[in-house]
Amino acid sequence: MKEITFRQWIAEDLSFNYETKLTFAQCDKNTNMTWAELLRLTSDCAVEDYNMRDMSWEFLMKHGVIFVVSRSSYHILQMPKAEEQITLQTWEEKASGPLFTRRFLIKDTLTGQTLITAYTLWTLINFESRKIIPEKEYTFRPSPTCSSPFDGIVPGRIKEVEGMEKIGSHKVVFTDTDSNGHANNSKYINFVLDCLPEKFQEMTYKEMRINYSKEATYGDTIDLYGKIDEASGKITVIGKVNDGICFENELYF
Repeated sequence: MKEITFRQWIAEDLSFNYETKLTFAQCDKNTNMTWAELLRLTSDCAVEDYNMRDMSWEFLMKHGVIFVVSRSSYHILQMPKAEEQITLQTWEEKASGPLFTRRFLIKDTLTGQTLITAYTLWTLINFESRKIIPEKEYTFRPSPTCSSPFDGIVPGRIKEVEGMEKIGSHKVVFTDTDSNGHANNSKYINFVLDCLPEKFQEMTYKEMRINYSKEATYGDTIDLYGKIDEASGKITVIGKVNDGICFENELYF
């Protein structure tokens, strides 16, 4: 039997690279990788990149800070499927104001075909006060100076659209939370999809943007308001906690 091994490494260009094989548990009933798994995988690789550069979660906590995703944009050429081998590459780029910029590229390992590109913005905050710490004050590694074009819709403001209606709600439970004490960023897209009609749950989307405005913690109830615009091929969903915006999401088909 042929042995297949997977690896992770830091390349000469200082990008973090990770090879893996998708399992059925990471995919939906149509064998496509789920959106939640895509968000989890990219976030985990960002963490592992810092781990390999001696800036682990434990290291950050020792200094009283944590990273949280602020805005993300995903450009989908082809969603990976179960049993396929993929290689994820991630690297940091020039900061966007006080925010940290991180890019992602996912390819088919065997063919080299680009499947997904992503553009994300991260916030560094004080763990106790939740005060934002600007990127220029993070001195544990040199500030990146490179930047590159992005084929998708760049991260930015997501506006509430006319005609939005309440489409559901979700109470944050224990299994939604992570080590930072709030609902993990990968969970929010599940909250959205679970409130959409089945037709749109199985839709193949070309672009997805999600902004995280306010942490949702254990016991919070997120009320979801949405608008499906079939003419323009866009779904807008906004999640609110106690009438304050928690997150904003756009799906393009």
